[in-house]
Amino acid sequence: VVIHYRNQTGSAQLKLGEIWWRLRALTPAEEETIKALNLAKNQDEYQVARAQLKTIRAAAQSSAMRPTWGNKSLMAPALMVFGIAVFLGMVSTWM
Repeated sequence: VVIHYRNQTGSAQLKLGEIWWRLRALTPAEEETIKALNLAKNQDEYQVARAQLKTIRAAAQSSAMRPTWGNKSLMAPALMVFGIAVFLGMVSTWM
């Protein structure tokens, strides 16, 4: 779900960046934190956003990022698991 705010604030962007960071979606977290840096109204907001950006970039370098699936289909693995479950069910009823 994407929500667009008419009046964006630095603290709201910072919080959104933190939420993405906690979900380990580091690319959107970095983007939102950079927006928070640009919207910072005072030195405190700016310093908090810089610290958060530093943490996000360190996590990205340590490969703590959630892997992206891209366009890979999960149909084949799902059918394989289903087939194994059916096979085991048949074996257990046969014995």
